[in-house]
Amino acid sequence: MTQLPPNLARYRFQLERAVAADLRRRRRRRAGGVAAAVAAVLVVVNLLPSGGDRPGGVAPASAVERAAQALEPRRGTILHFHMVGRQFEDGRPDVRWEHETWMHVGTGAIRTVQKPPVGAVAETAVGDHVESLWDAERERVVERSSGQPEAVLTEDGFRGEALALLHSGRAQVTKGRNTLRIAEGNRAYVVDGDDYTPIALRTRGTSGGTVLRFKVYESLPLNAETEKLLSIAAQHPGARVVRDEAAFLALQRKLFANG
Repeated sequence: MTQLPPNLARYRFQLERAVAADLRRRRRRRAGGVAAAVAAVLVVVNLLPSGGDRPGGVAPASAVERAAQALEPRRGTILHFHMVGRQFEDGRPDVRWEHETWMHVGTGAIRTVQKPPVGAVAETAVGDHVESLWDAERERVVERSSGQPEAVLTEDGFRGEALALLHSGRAQVTKGRNTLRIAEGNRAYVVDGDDYTPIALRTRGTSGGTVLRFKVYESLPLNAETEKLLSIAAQHPGARVVRDEAAFLALQRKLFANG
């Protein structure tokens, strides 16, 4: 498993504690959220090998396998996901964040826009051995050369948590109207009932937990237009591009002053 670029790794602890919450079904724009769909439970089955779908239900081994396959990025495509997180604990205010990423699978090129619980929005990118930051105050792109080789395949904390649940061998599959809920212990993973893409992931402890909802989780074909999604400069046409190590580090400290 390869690691996220340093700026993204700051949010890994939040992703690894992610928890399911209501999410409007993205593709069909349904008015009801996941809670309503899960409430309309049709069947609950144990995660045991099955030769085929049961009447009115889901073959659990097949459902888990398909959910895991949906998390395998296809090389040569751009993986795009948009997550909204909420961490809650008894007696404390909720902590909320938002995170949107575009990643060229197989090269490690990646751009992300992070809205942390505290502090400014941070737009970062890594590609072609260059790290970039967006300086919104001065409307410029600040770059530095990246001394580390780029990852062949970037692994995110959410994906690792979801796969651990799917491969636990103890999950239960619940079929709702348009969703599947795969749960084990204090973790639950909700996926689209048609294409098995993520809708929500949750874990819960004794006094709180974390909610991670997905507005988007999709693979995009790589072409001249989608390649621009990986570049900060392409997203801010006309902005100055400055290659300066000291300026990069100063901006990085400013953007991530709260960790």
